Amino acid sequence: MADNGLVNRLNTKFIEVISTGPAALKGERRVTDGDLDLLRGFGLHRATSLFNLMSFMLKTKIEAPDKINFSITGFEVRHTFKAPESATTFVV
Repeated sequence: MADNGLVNRLNTKFIEVISTGPAALKGERRVTDGDLDLLRGFGLHRATSLFNLMSFMLKTKIEAPDKINFSITGFEVRHTFKAPESATTFVV
């Protein structure tokens, strides 16, 4: 279930965030200089949510202006990710 548009969608969202940064830094702004709240709800896959692909909890916390924390509950890989039975590898 590949999403070939992820890079373009993420790049577009990052540009949107960067443009909210201070005008004084124009040309040198970074994602962390902008409004990170604009990243809330961003889908890593356009056809489904990340939570439909996993059976564990992923928590995110934006600690603006320059920190985003992710925490994942403990899990066993082969029982956590929903994949076709023929799959032999996966990438996270």
